[in-house]
Amino acid sequence: MMKISKFIPQRCPLCFSLYRGAEPICENCRNEIKKYSYGTRCSKCGRLLDSDEVRYCIHCKRVQPQFVLAFAVFPYKGIFKEAIRKVKFYDEYFRIRRMSRLISNEFFKMNLNADCIVYVPTDIKTNFKRRYCLSQEIAYSVASKLNISVYKDFLLKKPNAQKQSLVDFNKRYTNVKNMFMKNPFTVRNVKGKTVFLVDDILTTGSTLSECARILKEAGAKEVYAAALTYGASNA
Repeated sequence: MMKISKFIPQRCPLCFSLYRGAEPICENCRNEIKKYSYGTRCSKCGRLLDSDEVRYCIHCKRVQPQFVLAFAVFPYKGIFKEAIRKVKFYDEYFRIRRMSRLISNEFFKMNLNADCIVYVPTDIKTNFKRRYCLSQEIAYSVASKLNISVYKDFLLKKPNAQKQSLVDFNKRYTNVKNMFMKNPFTVRNVKGKTVFLVDDILTTGSTLSECARILKEAGAKEVYAAALTYGASNA
């Protein structure tokens, strides 16, 4: 039996154009992502490299990530950037579910496995202002496709931590140190488990690496990480 979504027009969560089909985004956006995906990628974070003679991007060389590997599904520019901005600042979170399917699809393509999902937390002030946590919404959307549990509030962002987006790019590597902590009241246990860590944007990889470090200190066996988009790669 064919899915009804193949016949009913729907809006692409990225460009917002009408299309028919079972794919989470329209054909034009899929083609744009394919164009971006062509080339040699960093062995750690999956970012496109300027040369095929190196294995790691400049950020992973500096961060020395605590995750096994990470990936994002589209660049933070053009229609992709606008879609993220619409979600984060204009409450258009109806886009999240199908955008998050891109992460799930990539997870399956890479033949990855995980026991649970943990998301990068935002601070209380941001949650109150937006009325939701974007990375948490992504986590639950991905979890529904992977059929694994989300460990809600396993990580906490410390009060008064300075946002990465407000810090000079080259200071982000150190600003993130001790920004997060394991929730002392959580009843969840990651000991011996493979954790899938998710966020909305992967820029230097510092945030995901710091969260992965805390998860490993809590006993996680391995940490894989993913985000919807790659932030601007300033050197």
